[in-house]
Amino acid sequence: MAFVLALMQLSAARAGEIRSSSSDGVGACKQKDCVAAFFIAESQAPRVLIFNHEAKVIGAIVVAPGVTLLATDHNGRLYTSNFYRQSTISIYSPPLYNSPVKISVPSGKKAGGVAVDTRSGRFAVFSGVNYSGEEVQIYEANSTKPCAALQNPTAGYFFGTGAFDRDGTLYAPVSGPSGAYQLVSIPGGCSAHTTQLLSFGQPYNLAPSHIEFDSNNDLAIENAFGGIGTEPYTIYTFHHPDSRNGQFGKPIAVTSFISDAEGIRIFESFLADGKHLWATGAGVLSVYDYPGSGAPIFTLKGNDVAEGYMAVVPPLQP
Repeated sequence: MAFVLALMQLSAARAGEIRSSSSDGVGACKQKDCVAAFFIAESQAPRVLIFNHEAKVIGAIVVAPGVTLLATDHNGRLYTSNFYRQSTISIYSPPLYNSPVKISVPSGKKAGGVAVDTRSGRFAVFSGVNYSGEEVQIYEANSTKPCAALQNPTAGYFFGTGAFDRDGTLYAPVSGPSGAYQLVSIPGGCSAHTTQLLSFGQPYNLAPSHIEFDSNNDLAIENAFGGIGTEPYTIYTFHHPDSRNGQFGKPIAVTSFISDAEGIRIFESFLADGKHLWATGAGVLSVYDYPGSGAPIFTLKGNDVAEGYMAVVPPLQP
């Protein structure tokens, strides 16, 4: 809560207040007291902004042009990938001005999003051709070679986002037959060899986009487009899926956003306390209570920031 209170007491930081380096993807943030609290990939510039716990920009990392996806781990490392524009992901370790470790996905594929197990440090990379993320590679912490690789079990593709639960099982949204949306679970970590399709059951016909496990190890799913019995751009939280039968049951919480401006809100990330989350849209990036709905309690403004992707440090541990 202290972090949120600190945010509320300060004015919004703007992207134009910083200076960044252009050397090999390495940015500013060389002060000894430079401790990152969250990262935002700018939508209009090829760089990732580094914010401290007072919501002040303290540096930037120059990245390749394109939509940059972000993830973090419990050691403060930052993972960046460029949404199928590159065949590598970059991993930056504190201090953040060091050169990144680069990981290449299989030949002929492009790197999509990264999901990190915040307990073990294991991570997954979604990759594919063009915008078809038909494969996921799983890596042990600190490794540059995958220890497991699995194909999408549907005729569609991975969306390039996913989440690990408390036990290290990976969950990911996929596009199924005829454009249907589903979730898959991938247990076993480096021993993974099977995927299981999960179903919501009626009337909860969701189109999952961003997903995360909350502090209770329950699964929060942002519904991208709505469907029977649901609302778009609303977070539906379910008890942990029962992998024995692949059923979710009814949601235990529904989080909708009351905005201070017109436009949708898109779920970006939980804060580490599990009681708040970041959501973006309509030129603002805001903190909201979770799971309760309501108005934002803090806001950063600016289209270049609000339209980008973000990740927090430390990430929430289910």
